[in-house]
Amino acid sequence: FRLDLLVQALCTEAKERVLVLGCPRDRIDIVNLPLSIEKYPDVGVDSSSINRWLLPARFVEKKGHNVAIAAFKELIREYPAARMTFWGYGDPDALKEAIASEKMSDYIEVVDNGARTDFDAAYLEQLHTHDAILSPSITSNSGDDEGGPALTAVLAQVAGKPVILSDFPGSERSVTDGVEGLIVPQGDAIALFKAMRRYSQDSALARKHGVAGRHRAV
Repeated sequence: FRLDLLVQALCTEAKERVLVLGCPRDRIDIVNLPLSIEKYPDVGVDSSSINRWLLPARFVEKKGHNVAIAAFKELIREYPAARMTFWGYGDPDALKEAIASEKMSDYIEVVDNGARTDFDAAYLEQLHTHDAILSPSITSNSGDDEGGPALTAVLAQVAGKPVILSDFPGSERSVTDGVEGLIVPQGDAIALFKAMRRYSQDSALARKHGVAGRHRAV
C-alpha cells in the first residue's frame, strides 16, 4: 500500500476487507469485471414450467453443491419431473458420491467441462437447455468465499435466465431479492428449496425476473 496502488474490489464486503488490511479508503474502487456479454443473446425461458435446473460452478466446497443436493431432494418430492445439472470442473468423484449417498443419481447429472476450451460456447449450450440457474455459494471450512459476484450467474442473467443466489458477498451487485432473482441465506437448504419451489409454481415470475436480470446485468 505504500506504493500508492489503486485497489479494485468486486463488492462492498471485499472493499471492507482491504480497508482492514490497511489500504487508504481513497485508493479503493468498487468495480465490475468486464464480461463478453455480446456472446450471450437473450435466451430467456422457453418452457412453460421450470423443471431444468443448472448449477454452473467449480466442484469445490464453497459453491454450495451439498446445499443444492439437499434442496433438490425436497423439490423432487413435489416435482418428480425436475432435473438438475452440476456443470463445472474439478474432482467430480466426491460430488457423485454425495449425490449417490442421497439416492439422487437419477435426478442430478454431473458434467465435467474441464476439457472444453470454448467456455462461452459451452456455457451457452447449457443455458439453452436449462430453465433456471442456482448459485448457492457458502463460506467453506477454510474461510474461502466468493468475495464478489458469481460470474456464471451474471452471465446467466445476461442471457435472461432467472437466478437463485445465496447471500454471499457480491450477490447484491446483480440481484435484489424479488426483483432480478431470489436470494436465500447461505447454507439454508430449506430456504433454497422454497425459492426453487416458488419458481416451479410460478414460471411467469421466473420469466419476469429473467427479463429484469438481463436488463440490470447488461
